[in-house]
Amino acid sequence: MTMTGVAAALIAMGCAAVGGSRPPVQWEYRGGNAEGQHFSPLEQIDEQSIGRLGLAWYADIPSPDGPVGTPIVVDGVSYVISTLNIVYAHDLRTGKLLWAFDPKVRFGSALLASWGNRITRGLGYGNGKIVLTTGDCRVIAIDARTAAKQWEARACPDQGDYTITSAPRVGGGKVFVGPNNADLGTARGYVVAFDLETGKRLWRFDTIPDGPDPTDPTMKMAAKTWDPVFLRTAAGGSVWEDMTYDPVTRLLYIGVGGATPWNPMNRGARRGDELFTNSIVAVKADTGAYVWHYQTTPDDGWNLEPTMPMVIADMEIGGRKRRVVMEAPKNGFFYVLDALDGTLVNKPNNFVPVNWAKEIDGKTGRPVMNPEAEYWKKDGGAVVFPGPLGAHNFNPMSYDPGTGLVYIPTLDLPTQMEIDKTASVGSSVGGATYTRYLSHMDQAKWPLVAWDPIRQKARWQTAGTIPLGSGVLSTAGNIVFQGGADGVLRAYRASDGVQLWSFKTGSAIAAAPVTVDIDGVQTLIVVAGPPGTSAAVRAFPGLYGRADTNGPPRIFAFRLDARAAAPAMATASARPFAKPPYPRPDAALAAKGRMLFETRSCDLCHGAGAHAVTGSVPDLRRASIATYDGFEGIVRGGALQDKGMPMFFDLVTEEESGALRAFVLDAAWDAYQAQKGQPTASR
Repeated sequence: MTMTGVAAALIAMGCAAVGGSRPPVQWEYRGGNAEGQHFSPLEQIDEQSIGRLGLAWYADIPSPDGPVGTPIVVDGVSYVISTLNIVYAHDLRTGKLLWAFDPKVRFGSALLASWGNRITRGLGYGNGKIVLTTGDCRVIAIDARTAAKQWEARACPDQGDYTITSAPRVGGGKVFVGPNNADLGTARGYVVAFDLETGKRLWRFDTIPDGPDPTDPTMKMAAKTWDPVFLRTAAGGSVWEDMTYDPVTRLLYIGVGGATPWNPMNRGARRGDELFTNSIVAVKADTGAYVWHYQTTPDDGWNLEPTMPMVIADMEIGGRKRRVVMEAPKNGFFYVLDALDGTLVNKPNNFVPVNWAKEIDGKTGRPVMNPEAEYWKKDGGAVVFPGPLGAHNFNPMSYDPGTGLVYIPTLDLPTQMEIDKTASVGSSVGGATYTRYLSHMDQAKWPLVAWDPIRQKARWQTAGTIPLGSGVLSTAGNIVFQGGADGVLRAYRASDGVQLWSFKTGSAIAAAPVTVDIDGVQTLIVVAGPPGTSAAVRAFPGLYGRADTNGPPRIFAFRLDARAAAPAMATASARPFAKPPYPRPDAALAAKGRMLFETRSCDLCHGAGAHAVTGSVPDLRRASIATYDGFEGIVRGGALQDKGMPMFFDLVTEEESGALRAFVLDAAWDAYQAQKGQPTASR
C-alpha cells in the first residue's frame, strides 16, 4: 500500500499521525471505522513478518457460549458481549478480566425474546460509553471504564414479537437500533434513534406502512406497492442486522429484511414491490426522514434479504471520485450504489452461483427472474441457490483501499424449497401455508471471495473447504484474516489469496478478528467459542461440538515474536448416552415431530437432530424422565421460562407437543444405539 493510501486510510479511521509517530489506532466501531470497512492501516504484521506471529496470551471469557460479535477496542481494553447480553472487558496488555456488566435480562414467553437473550452481534461505542442492546428490547449505555450505567431506554413496544440481536450503531451523537421481528409474521420492522448522551428517543422510521392509507407521504408512496387487503396485517421488514452511519453524507443506511410469509402467493394478488422490504434505505440521521431506497429482491419468496453488513468507500469510478455504498446481500449479487442518491454505479454480478434470477438489469436495476426457481408455482418445489441462509449472512466483509478488493465470507449452499400444504398452524416462514426448506449440505462450500467491485468479478477465492467462515479483517500489511467454525484462524495474502499462516484455537470462531496498536506494537485480537444457539449450529450441527472445537469461550491476542503457550486442545470424548427411560415411539409420530421441530424453530436453539452442542442449551437427547413426564408443561405451559425456555402455548397444540416428545425420544434412542454400534432409525 502506498503512503498516500495509508494516509487516506488513517483519515478514514479518524486518526492522525503526529510528528511521524505511529498512530494509536483503536477499534471503536464494529467495522473498525465509521464506514464499516473492517480494514486496519496497521502494517507491522505483513506478508514478510507474518511467519513470526505468535500467541501473546489468551483468557477465558466466563460465558456459556462464544461471542458472535466483533470486539470493540478502546484505550487498550477489549469489550465483547455474549449470552444473556453480558458485557466483558479485558485488559489487552495482560488479558485480565477487568469487569463484567450483567443487564439482568428478563426471559419472556416468546421464542424471539428468548433467542435475543442468547444471541447478540456486538456493541456500540461513543464518547466514553459502551452501548449494548438486550433480548428484552432495552438499550443501555454504560461507562467504558467503570461499567456504571449511564442511561437505559426501551426500544420495542410492550406487546409484540420483538427482540434485539444486532449491535447498536453509534454515530453523529446518536444510537441507532433495529429490533428483530424475525419471520414470525406478527410484527413490522422499524429503526429507532436515541440521543447518545441522554438516551432520549429522537425518531422512528417504519419499514412497512401501517395500513393501506397512511398520511405520511413516504409511507403513502410505499403503501401503493402492497396488496391493500394484505397490508392491513402485513409483517416482516426486520432490520435485524445492518445499519451504517456515514459521517460524510450524514445519512443512515438501513438493510431491511423481507416480507412474511415467504410464499409470495400468500401476500395478495395485487402486490407490487412491497416497500421497503428487501431494500437498502437511506434516511437523514438527524431526523429519520426518507432520502432514497434501492430494492435488491422484489417479490422475494426465498428470504434473500439485504441485511448484511454494508461498506462505505470513496472510489475512482469512470474518471471521477464517488462515495459509494457496497452490499453483498443474501441474494448473491454484489451491489455498488451511489451514497447520495442510491443509483447503481455499475451492473451487479453474482459472487456465488445464483439461479433465482438470470441477471440484474444494468439499466433498471431490477432482477430478471428465473421461473425455474419459483418453487411456489411448482409441484415438488425447486432447488434454489442461494437458499434462505443466503450467499452472505451476518459475518462482516472487508474492504481494503490498497488492493481495491472486498473480501466476502460466502456460503454456496443449494436448498430444496417447497410448499407444505398439510401444515395445521401458520409458521414463521410460510403463513397459512408453510414454506419448507432443506439444505443440500453435501454440496455446501464456504469460499472466501476477493471481489473487485469496479470490474464486478472475483480476483481470487479460497477452495471453500473452511467450515462456515467468520467475519473478515484486512490490513495495510497485505493480509486478510478469517476464522472458521473449525477453530482455525487463517491469514491470506490479500493480493492473491495464498495462505500464509494459521493458528488452531480449539474453539469455533464466529466473530471477525480485529487489530490495534498497543504501546507501538500491532496486536491481533480474536474471540472464539461455540455459539451454542446460533443459526449456524442449527444449519451445520456437524461442525460444532467436536473435540477439536469444543474449547471454552476465549479471547486470544497475537503479536510478532510472541511465544505464549497455546491452550491444550480438548480431546476427551463426550460422556456416553444413557438408555432412554421409555421405549422407542411410533415411527410416524416421531417423523411428524421432526417436521414440527424444524418448522416451529425448535432447532434454532436446540440444534438439528434434537441436540444442542456446547453452551447454554441442553442436549435433548440426554433428557431425564422428569423432562419427558413434564414435556407438555415445559413446551406449552412455560414451566422453564425462568431458564430461557419460551412458552409455545399459541404455536404448539397438545397433539403436536406429543409428536415433539416422540421425536426427542426417538433421537435419544438413535444416539444411544449409535454409540453401541447398533442400527438407528435413520428417519
